[in-house]
Amino acid sequence: MSMRYTLFIGDSVASAKETLEGEFSDAVGELLINFVTFADELHSTEAVRKGSVASMKVSLDELGMTISRSPETELDQLLMALRPFILNNEPTYLPKVANVLCREINDRRVRGVIGDIRARFLKGSGGDGPLRVMIIKGQETFDKFLSSQSPSDAVMLDSDDVLYCWLNGFKFHRNDEERRKLKDLCGGLSLDCARVGMLLNLSSKVDAISQLAALLRAFAQRVSKEREA
Repeated sequence: MSMRYTLFIGDSVASAKETLEGEFSDAVGELLINFVTFADELHSTEAVRKGSVASMKVSLDELGMTISRSPETELDQLLMALRPFILNNEPTYLPKVANVLCREINDRRVRGVIGDIRARFLKGSGGDGPLRVMIIKGQETFDKFLSSQSPSDAVMLDSDDVLYCWLNGFKFHRNDEERRKLKDLCGGLSLDCARVGMLLNLSSKVDAISQLAALLRAFAQRVSKEREA
């Protein structure tokens, strides 16, 4: 049975509201409710509640570099709550949900917002963001970096390539090949140092999940009311 929804879209410039109406299939409605439910569980984790997803302090002194970060238990709790959103074989993998919504919703403004959230999730903390964490390999790469070019052999530590190597090699799985790949990507940099980029990427993904969940709550609440009726 399909379920109807009604949303009111405000225009801050014209101070006007438009009504957006449509309907979701039962399967899509269930998907939205699950996404919001999992997002609520994510927001209840210690790291998200304290705003410390990317919390890491690095200090330099004559003895070398010291890194302090959030407890490993908080990180593990966060990663378990992120699984439904960041594993591409999950129904609630964010890009999948975004694609479903863009097919279902006949409004270019809402589709544009959803598309922006999807792109932000996939780009991690890169793109036009103010901070990239880069490993520069060799003088030529460094010269390109100084000239604002994009060196092809530079490794972005806040990229999904690095993040998923870490997750599959050390967290979700213990894949030896992924560990070797991560070691090669990071060069001589220690895993603790490389985590700076990974945590920035995770923080960016949490933000994207929160933004999509905020949009979906209106739909999910409407679907829930339809079911109760």
